[in-house]
Amino acid sequence: ACSSQDAADMFMRDLRERFVIEEGEGKEIDFLLGMAIDQDLAKGTVSMSMEALITRLAEGILTKEELERSKSVDTPMIVTPLPKLAERTVPKETFDYLSVVGSLLHISNCVRVDIATAVGILSRHAATPGPAHVAAAKRALAYLYRTRSLGITYFRSSPGGSAPVIYE
Repeated sequence: ACSSQDAADMFMRDLRERFVIEEGEGKEIDFLLGMAIDQDLAKGTVSMSMEALITRLAEGILTKEELERSKSVDTPMIVTPLPKLAERTVPKETFDYLSVVGSLLHISNCVRVDIATAVGILSRHAATPGPAHVAAAKRALAYLYRTRSLGITYFRSSPGGSAPVIYE
């Protein structure tokens, strides 16, 4: 985030006056908030993936049979609309719907925008999930598990640095 090493050193010096910051902090990172981060400053790329988090989440929620069936899941959601229920029919003890949807939301916000629509639809039913909602959440998770190696890469737009592109 700094234009030069001198600016970075000054920024870290100012931060150390207010906070306890260990030596080595403020350098390139490999892992943050469940994201594996690969930075190549020479190429001007930053790649992020959540493969480990997705694998752990899916293996903790889906059964072995569901994990096996995930190999055939090509989309995060089917087109059949989810019913709007008046009350919760799947107890939290049976399936913690809100926790799963929250995890999916985190993954969607960080690197997997391809599930954003599915997560938005699942979120609408957070207070009153039923069996169809649980199946839909598991399908989104199965899709993520099948495509867990996908991530996102940001590229520097020009050799001199990145500049925002403005459209009218």
